[in-house]
Amino acid sequence: MAASDMTSCMMVAGATAWIVWQKLDMLLPDPVCVECFRMQASAEDAKAKLATIQDFISTQYGPSKTTEWLGRLLQALYYAEEFIDKFHLREARERHEALRMAARPLAALVSKCKLWRDLSILVKKMDELCDEKFLKEEAEGKRIKEPAISSSASVPWQGKKLARLTSFWDGQVPTNFLCRQDEKNEIMSRIKIKSGWTAWTSIWGEQGTGKTFLARWVYSQVKYMGYEWRNWVHVSGCLDEREFLFNILKQAGKVARGMKDMEIKEIMIMLRQELTEKKKFLIVLDDVRPSDKQLLQVLAISIPLFSDGHIITTTQDGKIARWTDTPKANPISLKNLSNEESRKMLAWKLHGVPEAHRLSKEEKDILDKFRGLPLHISLLGGFLSNAGERERTALAEQGFKFDILQLSCHRLPVHLKPCFICMALFPVEFLIPTRRLVRLWLAKGLLDSCCYGRERERIRQPEDVGETFILELADRNVIDVVSWRADGSPKSCQMDPPNPPHRNEDGVFPHT
Repeated sequence: MAASDMTSCMMVAGATAWIVWQKLDMLLPDPVCVECFRMQASAEDAKAKLATIQDFISTQYGPSKTTEWLGRLLQALYYAEEFIDKFHLREARERHEALRMAARPLAALVSKCKLWRDLSILVKKMDELCDEKFLKEEAEGKRIKEPAISSSASVPWQGKKLARLTSFWDGQVPTNFLCRQDEKNEIMSRIKIKSGWTAWTSIWGEQGTGKTFLARWVYSQVKYMGYEWRNWVHVSGCLDEREFLFNILKQAGKVARGMKDMEIKEIMIMLRQELTEKKKFLIVLDDVRPSDKQLLQVLAISIPLFSDGHIITTTQDGKIARWTDTPKANPISLKNLSNEESRKMLAWKLHGVPEAHRLSKEEKDILDKFRGLPLHISLLGGFLSNAGERERTALAEQGFKFDILQLSCHRLPVHLKPCFICMALFPVEFLIPTRRLVRLWLAKGLLDSCCYGRERERIRQPEDVGETFILELADRNVIDVVSWRADGSPKSCQMDPPNPPHRNEDGVFPHT
């Protein structure tokens, strides 16, 4: 099994183990378990063994002799999920089938027997999994050595609660721009030029160099410069001409009910009229690829030639960058950070000051394994800021056998891992409304153990728990909070892109 496949498998196993642990915890207050001491003891025993397995999974950095063991673990976890869900379904069906009330005592007895049998089988499987030699050795080693203090072992609803979500982010500065001041000045100088015609600016660079972050910063700044209308479109080679123009008009608030039946030329005319009225506008086209060239041509025809509008494109393709940039102006190229710039960026995340000398030798050794990509350094900062001394030492000695995004996700706390994996339902770089995300987590039962106590009384609001989870994921830099509400709470977020690829011989950064 490939290293990346093993890491993904362990991430899924860790998340599934946490979900099964939650389901067992919710099963314990059920009258069936309360009335049977032996059944309750079996559920508690299964929970304890699951906690041991979760602890073992969280410390594995590379493939070992766990391939066959991991397969047996996943089978046991899926079996547990299935029989617990079936038990709750049987209970619900028996409560609502009034015509079978006479047979209910017998049905309840059968249901208890099935649950007792399934719990016994689960405990036996957990015993077999925990009896493996390598897992026992790991547990023995932890008892001998003093455990490292890691914030990943803590849960956000314990300890001091944040007074306000805004205060949580008071010290959060976008570290991606600590070393991009020249590029910021260059693009803002182009924005301020009043040429009397629609100008184009292209931001070109490898994935992970901060193109989208730079474009987003400009997008937020121009609202103070008299721009009447701003538009952001994530292109990524998956839109046709009609969807592309429809997306732009939708953000302009000019979507008519009959637009789906309109010809493409009519939509182009409507867009031209709208932009002519606005005069000063900004359109950002994020992640433009060679296959999107036709879309750019359609947009160029649809916009008024004489205006104070500006169009910004971000791309990994050098030819597209030159083609979409204003004549006689070069694309804004984002290079990898120098060694000193990389250290300043990591020092800001870990120590709150952009001073490279504040980094320890161990932190510098780990940083030297990267190519100076802001995305990598941002993920590394989020990982190290939540890692204990034992984890740091292991990484410095063993090195990174996987990409940093996989490693950061693999080392997420058990309560965050299933929530992050659930976000894979959305496309990468898709803006996810946080309210929609919290509802999804709540529907899947990922927040229940944090919202309710043992007696099923509510101890915290689901929205409060969900927002705390989002802020924790953002603090670890595995997701980005893109927009905020007026009260300081997160409004929308997105997942980071996967590990950046290398440039090919043609000077293009291909997608994998």
